[in-house]
Amino acid sequence: MGRTIRRTALVILGILLFSLLPPAVAANEEVVIEVEGFAVVREGNLVRARELAVSDGLRSAVEQVVGLLVDSRTRVRNYELIEDSILIRSTGYVAGYEILSTRLTGGTLEVRLRVRVRREELVRDLDHLQLTLYRANDPRVMVVIPEEHLRRPVPDPAAETEIIRRLVDAGFRLVDQTQVAKVRESEILRQALAGDDEAWRRLGAEYDAEILVTGEAFSEFVGNFRGLISCRARVEVRVIRVDTGEILTAYSVHESGVDISEAAAGKKALTKAGSSVADYLIEAIPSRLAGSRRGIQVFVKNLIFSELLLIERKLKETPLVDNVFIRDFTGGIARLDVETQLLSVQLGEEMTWWPEIPLEVTGISGAKVELEKKTLPGETIEEVAE
Repeated sequence: MGRTIRRTALVILGILLFSLLPPAVAANEEVVIEVEGFAVVREGNLVRARELAVSDGLRSAVEQVVGLLVDSRTRVRNYELIEDSILIRSTGYVAGYEILSTRLTGGTLEVRLRVRVRREELVRDLDHLQLTLYRANDPRVMVVIPEEHLRRPVPDPAAETEIIRRLVDAGFRLVDQTQVAKVRESEILRQALAGDDEAWRRLGAEYDAEILVTGEAFSEFVGNFRGLISCRARVEVRVIRVDTGEILTAYSVHESGVDISEAAAGKKALTKAGSSVADYLIEAIPSRLAGSRRGIQVFVKNLIFSELLLIERKLKETPLVDNVFIRDFTGGIARLDVETQLLSVQLGEEMTWWPEIPLEVTGISGAKVELEKKTLPGETIEEVAE
């Protein structure tokens, strides 16, 4: 709490100083700021503690500059989301730093830093969606929404095309639509839509997609009013995280379209519905993925039960980890659910630092970390399992 109050005070002081700077200085590409960083020394490892303290100081410096930009420009509505994003990507905005002093007090290492922050890069990211997408692990999205007009399949679906166009414009990475066309009427998609989790995983693996946006789109004739044809469209979508099968969100919308031909009116209605769905997805996908607390599944092989309990304890001691739950343990393989503010890459890296149990990462995705306990020289996997 004390550090939070101190940082808030520094941000307020920085805003006051920033407002007093001459325009030429305020417009500089880099901002130089002095900050403090802290880390607990574990197992007497001063080198690791210094790295963590420097990282803490760099995050603090970037947070303060973000505070200046948000308050002086009022560009960002959700400051908490941006601030949380900065905790993950802070080093990307640092042009350089200098360690001014270090001090060890009661097991806590404190470093004082002079940091140069790339202000213009922060401005760019605050003006666009990239920062939020990065916080969400910059997922690759596959959009496949079969479409019908009067119960007849449509070969070039308007709603799907509009959703893809809008997501690409917003900065999302998408699977190419020519690949999607092969899937639209496939048996595997029908299985996935019926709730087959394995079908989702197969689709994601085949097309290198982490997020699937799928559902159904329909349009139908409404009436003829003085030579103008009116059609009504409905688009329903679900957003699914491939690696876990979790449904992140679902949404549906109705829209109307009018034209001189039925085909054109149906297309207009479906395009409008697709645009409305895209408006929702552009906000919903990153916010669902980038929430301050995320669920990560952790799988660890070659364990005995006492080692599983050690891993549970170490995870609970890890900064930014909120909760840890052991779900199952069979044949030396453990599955844990971890609620954390860390990305899966960061959690995996942190677990490989533990000196008490040597682990190595064997697989990683947006919501899953797979690890294996290293066997000691002369030790076999069977001996570990025993």
